[in-house]
Amino acid sequence: MAIVSTAVGAVVLTLFARRQVRLARTAEPLIDFGMFRNRGFTGGVIGAGLATFITAGVQLAVAQRYQLLEGFSPLEAGLLVTALAAGSAPFSIVGGALLQRIGLLVLIGGGMGVAALGTIGATVSAFQDSLPGLVVSW
Repeated sequence: MAIVSTAVGAVVLTLFARRQVRLARTAEPLIDFGMFRNRGFTGGVIGAGLATFITAGVQLAVAQRYQLLEGFSPLEAGLLVTALAAGSAPFSIVGGALLQRIGLLVLIGGGMGVAALGTIGATVSAFQDSLPGLVVSW
């Protein structure tokens, strides 16, 4: 089933891309693929996509761990991983506001530093079976 879904997705994506390229010549396309000539934009899209999939994978693994090994209910495990989203939402707004003031490199570097500290805190908390430490580290 996964192979069929992947094949269907690839065909639909190809058809969509071809249609957008054709529309770019005559009308307003939904996506202007010319934006991807900018290396900064392309890198940002790839980075955001990778971060999204990695975050989803980590949340799934953490939720499964706490359900299967610690005896949490699905609701309790879901609320545990919700801490990541709850913490990310306000800081993404603050980051957007600070971008023009402090610059992209400082903002990205600071975000990666905070993420590294959170990862270290989450790892230590997981080894010590400290649920509050894990929630704060998320």
